[in-house]
Amino acid sequence: MRYILFLIIIYLQPFYCLSQNAPSVDFEIDSLQKKLKNSVQDTVYAKVLLQVGELLGNKGWTTNNQSEFALSYDAYQKAFDLMEDVKTERLFKSFGESSDLQRSYRSLIANLNFNYGHLMGSTANYKERMRYYKKALQTAKSMNDALNIVYANTGMAITFLQENKPDSAAFRMEEAILYPPESYNYSEYSTVAYTYGMVQFYLSEYPLAKKYYFEGIKDAKKKESKIGLAINYLGLSKTYAKLELPDSAYFYAIGSLKLLKELKEIRILDIDLATGYENLYQHFIQFEQRDSAFKYLQFANVEKAAFTKSKLNSLASFQQTLLKRQMHLKDLEKEKLEIQAKNRM
Repeated sequence: MRYILFLIIIYLQPFYCLSQNAPSVDFEIDSLQKKLKNSVQDTVYAKVLLQVGELLGNKGWTTNNQSEFALSYDAYQKAFDLMEDVKTERLFKSFGESSDLQRSYRSLIANLNFNYGHLMGSTANYKERMRYYKKALQTAKSMNDALNIVYANTGMAITFLQENKPDSAAFRMEEAILYPPESYNYSEYSTVAYTYGMVQFYLSEYPLAKKYYFEGIKDAKKKESKIGLAINYLGLSKTYAKLELPDSAYFYAIGSLKLLKELKEIRILDIDLATGYENLYQHFIQFEQRDSAFKYLQFANVEKAAFTKSKLNSLASFQQTLLKRQMHLKDLEKEKLEIQAKNRM
């Protein structure tokens, strides 16, 4: 099925930006929207709708990872307005519960909720982040969509770890790993392995943490994933430091830092170049090499300052966009009430 393959290979890749730039995506969306107006058959219309929804979600994911929160928010809201419209829901229901089109539609809805949850996390809307992850999980479970079940559980686990709730994170990951990667053809299993490794790390189960980090490294090397390598190297470095093995800790810390210099930032995991420098700072502090520690602390502070300035500018733009949409929705509601009043008269 073309749509599911598209999701697996291109669209549904957590923690990554896609290579397609915004102008080309906008042009493609405009072209498809024109095609929608000329689509007479329900099947053709539904397929084009899915394509538009996919591209809007693609744009939302990419711009979020580029810290363009306002553009990301706008793209997701357009996707939700289109895909959650009553007429759209009715159209896809008409094809039947077991139809490919209905399953593709619900899979897209689950993934839009999941990825929008990332945006809410990026903009410090933490309650909304968890709410959308739960919506994604509920939709995915209703159709046994393994891919999105794994995504949603992993996203929730990351959130719980950031809130220092490792037991809750472990519960979510235990559900996620019920689905072996070959059962849902997930091309970036290294991120799932890293998350479960982090859960074990937080629970002080260091041998288990190592096991999952090495699984993540194996998968990342096989699929040439720099992000998969960077995060699992980072996890191994921290684990070896806890095990009082400085040479191994340093080896993986340097490996992670080298990759983070290329990647700059992995937004969903709250990992960036400053994280790599801070890890080396902690390493040298632990093993009493204060001169080296101070050097890496300085690097970390420089990167943090630059990142904070950039993020604050993006958040200000995001707040303005959010306010405009709220005002627009109020105007629509007011107009609706006026029409109802006229009809009653």
